[in-house]
Amino acid sequence: MFFATHINSNLKEVQLRLFQIPFILLLTTLAGFSENKSDEIPELVKRLTSENQIERAVTLTELYEKSHYSEHTLQAVHAIEKEFKHMKNQELKAEAGTVLIEFYRQLGALEKIPPIIQELGFISGWQVLGPLKSDHHVSEQWLLDKGPLKAEGLNREVQETAVPAYGGQEFFTRGAGHFGYYNANLALFPNQLVSAVFRSWFYSDGKTPIRLGLGWHHRLQVWINKSPIFKGKVDQIPHVDQKVVFFKIKKGWHQISLRTESSSDDMLLGFYARLTNVNGQPVQSTMVRKSRRSKKPSILNSNDFETPLIEMAGKQGPKQLAGIMLQKEITQLEHTPKNLLKEAFQQQPDKWTTEKLLQLDENPNKRWAYLSKYLETHPEDAWALSELGRISLSQARFWEARQYAQRALKTDPEYWQAVLLECNTLSHMNLYGEALRKTEELHQKMGDIPWILMDLCDLYDQMGLDTKMDHTLNKIRSVRHSSDKFNERRIQYLIKKEQTEKLNAFFRELVREKPDNLSILIKYAHFLKANGEPVKAENLLREKVELFPENPYLLKELGQVQLALQNKPAALENFRNVMTIDPQNPEIEKLIQLYESEDDAFYAKYRQTAQEITIGSKDGVRVNLHNTVKKISSSGQSSVYYQIIYEIAEEQGIKELAGHSFSYAPLRQRAEIIKAEVIRENETILLSHFNRARLSNPSYRMYYDLVAYQIPFPNLQVGDRIYLEYRVDDIGPKNIYGSYFGDLVYFKDNYPTQKLSYTLILPKDLKFNYRIENMEPVLKQTISEGNAIYEWELNEISIIETEPMMPAPETQLPYLSYSSFESWHDMAEWYHQLIDEQLKLDPETVQIVRSLVDGVQDQREIVKRIHEFVITHTRYVALEFGIHGYKPYQVNQVCSRQFGDCKDKASLLVAMLREAGVEASIAIVRTSDRGQIAREPANLSYFNHAIAYVPKFELFLDGTAEYSGIDELPEMDQGAEALVVDREGQGQLMTIPVSRADSNQQTRQMHIRINRSGQSELSGKLFFSGVHAPFMRRYMEGEGNVDERISQLLTYQIPGFKLKKADILSRELNQPIECSFDGEVQQLLVEKTDGSYALPLGLIAPEYLPLLAPTAERDFPLLIGIPESNQTQILLQCHGREIIKIPENLVITAYDINLTIEFELKSPHELLIHYQLTFPKRQVRIADYEAFRSNLSLHDKKIKQELILK
Repeated sequence: MFFATHINSNLKEVQLRLFQIPFILLLTTLAGFSENKSDEIPELVKRLTSENQIERAVTLTELYEKSHYSEHTLQAVHAIEKEFKHMKNQELKAEAGTVLIEFYRQLGALEKIPPIIQELGFISGWQVLGPLKSDHHVSEQWLLDKGPLKAEGLNREVQETAVPAYGGQEFFTRGAGHFGYYNANLALFPNQLVSAVFRSWFYSDGKTPIRLGLGWHHRLQVWINKSPIFKGKVDQIPHVDQKVVFFKIKKGWHQISLRTESSSDDMLLGFYARLTNVNGQPVQSTMVRKSRRSKKPSILNSNDFETPLIEMAGKQGPKQLAGIMLQKEITQLEHTPKNLLKEAFQQQPDKWTTEKLLQLDENPNKRWAYLSKYLETHPEDAWALSELGRISLSQARFWEARQYAQRALKTDPEYWQAVLLECNTLSHMNLYGEALRKTEELHQKMGDIPWILMDLCDLYDQMGLDTKMDHTLNKIRSVRHSSDKFNERRIQYLIKKEQTEKLNAFFRELVREKPDNLSILIKYAHFLKANGEPVKAENLLREKVELFPENPYLLKELGQVQLALQNKPAALENFRNVMTIDPQNPEIEKLIQLYESEDDAFYAKYRQTAQEITIGSKDGVRVNLHNTVKKISSSGQSSVYYQIIYEIAEEQGIKELAGHSFSYAPLRQRAEIIKAEVIRENETILLSHFNRARLSNPSYRMYYDLVAYQIPFPNLQVGDRIYLEYRVDDIGPKNIYGSYFGDLVYFKDNYPTQKLSYTLILPKDLKFNYRIENMEPVLKQTISEGNAIYEWELNEISIIETEPMMPAPETQLPYLSYSSFESWHDMAEWYHQLIDEQLKLDPETVQIVRSLVDGVQDQREIVKRIHEFVITHTRYVALEFGIHGYKPYQVNQVCSRQFGDCKDKASLLVAMLREAGVEASIAIVRTSDRGQIAREPANLSYFNHAIAYVPKFELFLDGTAEYSGIDELPEMDQGAEALVVDREGQGQLMTIPVSRADSNQQTRQMHIRINRSGQSELSGKLFFSGVHAPFMRRYMEGEGNVDERISQLLTYQIPGFKLKKADILSRELNQPIECSFDGEVQQLLVEKTDGSYALPLGLIAPEYLPLLAPTAERDFPLLIGIPESNQTQILLQCHGREIIKIPENLVITAYDINLTIEFELKSPHELLIHYQLTFPKRQVRIADYEAFRSNLSLHDKKIKQELILK
């Protein structure tokens, strides 16, 4: 309902990104190295034998991270192997095993991984049931059922699947002990929250206590037989032994069951689970059911058996605790790792603490501050100097970066990372030859270090040295055996060079090395098909489909290959299987439709032919015809047919018209391309390549059930005519909006249109209301076969006219609005019934309300507290799935999961306020940036936002405005149309008031002291209220950047201003922002030819004419924004000079601008300047624009004047 952007949903990319270990190993070989005095591995190996368990644990990670700088990598591996065999502490041993597994993966020693897995007691395999809905209940029957289980999963029935925990299938990764990751991207809609149930069996001897080590991401529940033994909720990256449970149970085979649930930030389900006895010996486990015992376990006190590393570290200090928290990916204790590291850094800024802070902070200013403080006590540290250089390089300060590299090398000539930094800098300066020479020298000296080889590859590629690049890629693979990144780089290189034989051999090698990597296998099959060997491709894929019968990517590729083999029945069967597993698959629907017959279409009689063009001929693109036919059933569901004909009239039209796209919701709609072709003189060119793209964007916290269907137009020419026909049909069992139907249809486009036709077909007894605005179309009404048909037609339509700073274009557009609601009362009652159950609070949320307002009698204070809680404890995340485009999620769910979209947060506000005794209503809003619209008919399509309304105080509260107080409503809400729906379902259509100018103030108070030479000292305060306050709170919130941010505000109008000190005196919610500052300007005066000095008045305010009214005339009103007042008060004191001339005062009072500039000369050495500019209206009418512009011109002339001093 609200917003839409694109998300790349490629399964493999998402999987690899989310499974990535936080640190990356760059292994080196022993050959060709010189001695490196900065090599830390030998010293770390010694520390590995320390009696201090925390030091040993942190050293494991250090060995891993430092190995890519060292010639002693294998020494590190051997040292960990030796310690691993003798470690008594089970948690520490698991850490060592995790590091070893990652080393073995990078070395290609995969055969060494299973023994580690077995020794650590990772459960050998699972029966997996999922993906399920996030709130799916686990019944007792599931916990000891004979299986395999079945359940109604995420939009389809799912069946339990046996999956080994290591190798064999891609449900699990092979990295660092992630032996429980289930790939939730096999779900139908990966943007939805999901869960899964995992079951396995283990054997107990009945005597020895059993240790269960767990790691998980978001939510995890664990049962032994039918007994729950653990339930945890936390947002963290899974890691071994984040929680340990000890228990005893009678002799025999027992079932362990886990339920994991994803979060909004990470759609993959994952966990660690390993079973050992108290002596560290693995407990036998199996996927195959051995017994149906239902004995209860006895939970034991963990502290009787071991002390967790996290507890040990907490006793040793903040640095040690932060190290273990980072290692175990634990983020939610009393303090965060970052805060603990800051505390340790203040006590002792050593290298380890500095490195960790740099890893946790991406802000370049903070990174620079950490390094600068570290360098105060270690001024010649090559590593720190190089890190400063890398920051400079990232900010394109190339010469500075090179200087830091040279300083680092002067300190430590053997510090090769500094050489690499200098080479990177030279490359960015386009000095590729010099960069290559130095990098090759470094490679010759240091050997095959992957960092150096990577840079060599980039330089060879940039300089076109393909043979050397090929050779270097091979070297990288020899030291980074399992790196998919470098394998992909080589594939791209071979494709670029069209080296088919080498590419074929490389694919065979990869498939042989990585038989379980389906991404590589599918690429290989695609390569075989493209190179005339589809039979080999089919055989390769068939073999894997037998192992992975529900993998949609394999089935899709197999179907594509079978089409190439002219086996259409087999291809269609595989495509239908894909649609069963994943009905949203963007590439498959069209292929199925191309080979299946179409029923008689409802739109056939409404197809139209191309029109004779009479609209302007100089347009690059013209729409010859835009024809829409919508058929509505008695249930309110619809089928819509679109017919569009484009024409390329001029050369620029080829660039303008790259393609056509439309959106639909795959879970409840079906989209079909009927025709897509280009007519070029007597030639017809079929368009067959279509794309799908999700309209979700997790990086912006937006999740939708919509998909964009994209039709690219390749290689168009002037004179081309593009014919498109497509349809979108509702396919769900019922209309998600109940009996409501309606739409808002604009009869204007970005291109001139010869003819636009809209036909509505619906049962003749189905009542609705409609309205036409800003146009006079031809209307034809008929009755046919029990249907009423309405046909609106408009011809010769010009393009949408726009102008900078104009009101919403929608206000000017011609449109058709129709709706089945009789009145706004009917719509309010419908919406009340939709949301009423969602607003009921459970006891837990009621308790939160009581804790917030306990002892508070003042109702306005109650509103403040609840409003602050909602905006600070719930994140804004757009969740637009089906009816949830208008229906909020249950408010208790919103409160507990701490996120929601606008209607979720508005509903939580309303429910909590009502519980606290303050009457409140939900308001659905058409934001002011969408423009005003006629109030009839009552139409749901008008609205795009939801907020809360408190009638006692006439307050509208926007729960998405996370920096706004209760009197600081965002600009887009002010002046907007809103339907307020109270607890009885009564509705009132309102226009949200626009705040007055005196509520939205920006004020500067300055004291300027100028000495005889012109050097000036400045001090003062800044005030911001109303709509300016939320912006400033957000602007000022960066920790440690107050001076920088306030300095930026002042230097904009005071050139040369240098800040000495600044402070934020107030930035709390519901309070104006107040800042203070002190600074100086070296030369504020300008010497004139007669020996006098001038002080420009530009420091009072900017020039407004070029900002607001640069053009002499306008076609539309000028939208200024929310009414506001800007004030500046300056006390000027001159020491050693006299003020001999001041400008005249200026006062302007008009409908849309009020201005006062007054100069009060207190003495020859002291002047008081008062400036106030107020815009009392939100927009300037066209009739007033000339006068408004003239007044701005007077303003600008005045501030261009000068004070004269002598």
